[in-house]
Amino acid sequence: MKSLWLFLLVPLCLFISTNPLLAQWIQTGPFNSLHVYALADFPYFAGSATNVFAGTSAGVFRSTDGGASWRAIRVGLTDTPVRAFVKFFDPVGSSRSLFAGTDGGVFRLTDSVMSWIAVSAGSTDTHVSALALGAHTNRFNTSGRPTLYAGTTRGVICSTDTGASWSPVNAGLPDSPILALGVSPTKVLPGSMEILAGTNDGGVFRLYVGDTSWHPVNSGLPGTPVYALVAPDNYVFAGTYGGGVFLSYFGQSGWTAWTPFSAGLTNSHVLSLALTVHGLFGGTWGGGVFRNSLDILRDTSWTAVNAGLTNRFVNVVAVSGTDLYAGTEGGGLFRRPLLEMATSVVEPSTGIPARLSLEQNYPNPFNPSTKIEFSLPSVSNVELKVFNILGQEVATLAHGLFAAGRHSVTFNAETVASGVYFYQLRAGANILARKLVLIR
Repeated sequence: MKSLWLFLLVPLCLFISTNPLLAQWIQTGPFNSLHVYALADFPYFAGSATNVFAGTSAGVFRSTDGGASWRAIRVGLTDTPVRAFVKFFDPVGSSRSLFAGTDGGVFRLTDSVMSWIAVSAGSTDTHVSALALGAHTNRFNTSGRPTLYAGTTRGVICSTDTGASWSPVNAGLPDSPILALGVSPTKVLPGSMEILAGTNDGGVFRLYVGDTSWHPVNSGLPGTPVYALVAPDNYVFAGTYGGGVFLSYFGQSGWTAWTPFSAGLTNSHVLSLALTVHGLFGGTWGGGVFRNSLDILRDTSWTAVNAGLTNRFVNVVAVSGTDLYAGTEGGGLFRRPLLEMATSVVEPSTGIPARLSLEQNYPNPFNPSTKIEFSLPSVSNVELKVFNILGQEVATLAHGLFAAGRHSVTFNAETVASGVYFYQLRAGANILARKLVLIR
């Protein structure tokens, strides 16, 4: 009888652990009725390999055990609503810091002293809603430290001395609150960065490294507030309030006009975007959380992932370890494993590939079609092309932004002559190539 119960219990346990109907968001933290505005994942800070910081309407909370327990970190924080975080590593002093943007200015938390220090000297506006780090060194910053940028209700201020002093950087910006800041590898000066600013009613602006003036980049963008900016590789995603998500990328003629990237997005009020190895996630005001796999070989439409999310007014989404966190308006913080929401990209048994790889096509030799597989350890801008032995392009099999994971394409060579060909994979700055043979 005992063995019979075990026989019945094992498949039942397997069903419970793998049943997608039971996979859902779980509320976490001692702040279930608070507004959560900001989240930061800061590994190896203050002696812990896992750190999640939550900025709320009642200050900052920290978890060192994956969200299981939380501790208030509010000593020295004189203005409690925390709107933004940015992680900072000082290469000069070899120290780590966490900066917080609040309604009362910018505060700094170091890994040696777990109390906040106000660092807003010289700033003209204490209402800080966004933070970002720029280039370490340019003609305006020779300190060897990253430039710290803060978006306020009156524009952008910056600091080159870890917050000791601030200066306005507003030339070219409209008289509009700054809602979002982002960082993108600049295509003007390779190897450097540019800062992106999302405004309340003026669109998106770029500040190129070494420049003193912001430049508008609003072609194709509606006049809706821009709350989120994410810039992987050659792409920029913008989350807007009322217009959904828009996409721009760097092509042969420079940055393209913005195009809608909202298919399947049933709520157009996007307040936050989070790029993960399992695709792009968006937090919306009233619609909860949506996911886009960024897999152009399958589908690039958004899908709601809201099971268990009892408050769907989401201010912020962010990744820590293998989990996605969602901070809500008046409903506290929720947590959910990324893999639960990404089975269409990577099978649970396989995980995320540890390195970039390009497999040998199969079958090879072939006639008239063959399959080519490649693996990505992170979200990447991908080109997969076929060339003849003279180096002439024969076909483009894949082009665009792909999520981390394993991907497969089919090369149909019905109109191609017999012979030896090469297929080449470009993923970011990496190139892999293999040979294939077509025999009629």
